[in-house]
Amino acid sequence: MKVSLILFQVGAGGNFLSRVLTLDESTVPVGGYIEQEFFLSTNSRLERYHYRNVVKEIGNNYKILDSGITTWVDFELNKMFLPLTIGIEELVGYNQHVIEFVHPHDYKTKIELFGSDDDVTTYYLDSGDSLDWVYKQASTKSTVNYMKDVVHEYDQLVQIAKEYNMKKFSLHNILNSFVDEYNLMCKTVGCKPHIDQAVTIYNSWKQTWAK
Repeated sequence: MKVSLILFQVGAGGNFLSRVLTLDESTVPVGGYIEQEFFLSTNSRLERYHYRNVVKEIGNNYKILDSGITTWVDFELNKMFLPLTIGIEELVGYNQHVIEFVHPHDYKTKIELFGSDDDVTTYYLDSGDSLDWVYKQASTKSTVNYMKDVVHEYDQLVQIAKEYNMKKFSLHNILNSFVDEYNLMCKTVGCKPHIDQAVTIYNSWKQTWAK
């Protein structure tokens, strides 16, 4: 199974990037499949991934639920879940490219899910130039309270990236020159870019940013 794991920190846009990198029909879509039909077109993925769906369901004010997570995180976990949630055995049956964004504290657990027969490549999203932006998103959409926690997680991310010699992508470039960095990510990871659809999702994602 071909697998691309991309390390990122809370608030750094990993869930957005998981959407635009899986517009390629050869990848496992965010949110999985319906009724065992293992195909979802690029335009169907666009419709699923557009952030109007998030706003329609939970609005722009992200509240903490009884479960201890925010409405934003709850939506991402339960409606827009990443491929590994489906389970390794079922993913093997799909025979499709798995692109998974992983937080630093989950990395070792996730990497241990794969065996010697899997083609696993690891990358990381460097957010060091954008930590103020990351803090605004993390403190609004999740339960991060302090800038020091964002800095600590970034330090963990860099440490793991160096330990495993991961190739780097740039959050700063995603925020300021999206198409160029998106093309680079697709080329590096090995998925087909869909510029028009990705830009549409990007523009809808921007409407959810904390100011």
